[in-house]
Amino acid sequence: MSMETTFAMNVVTLATRLWTGIMLLAFYALEGVYGAWFHIWQEQPWSLVDAAIAHAVPSPVALLATAFGILCLSSLGLIFGLLTRFNAFLILVVLAVTLYFLRTDLRLLELTLVYMLGPFVILLAGSGSWALDSAMGRKRPQNRR
Repeated sequence: MSMETTFAMNVVTLATRLWTGIMLLAFYALEGVYGAWFHIWQEQPWSLVDAAIAHAVPSPVALLATAFGILCLSSLGLIFGLLTRFNAFLILVVLAVTLYFLRTDLRLLELTLVYMLGPFVILLAGSGSWALDSAMGRKRPQNRR
């Protein structure tokens, strides 16, 4: 591969990781973790629990708290490029479970499918050279005596 192609691939993988991670973290994961925390520990109402009950989600508080915790940690993993493919897979699993429970709501179904595109591309392409995965995988030259 040429130098320009390698550079372009690194830019595309970095942009995909950052876009997917920041979007999921900023618009869903942090709000969900925040809602779960206050619902569980301070017994404040959480509107997502009522919506989950309406969609027949079993043990909605535990499932929602787990899903948002996974989304939060995996989004951070994508942003930093740490365990990138594993985190993309975890996000895809959470979104697939979301698809299953939201299969009757077409607007949310469409949005979930759009959000699955980024982790799917990352799962196929990997983290790229500009990630912690690559930095930890590089071999250091050894001093020979």
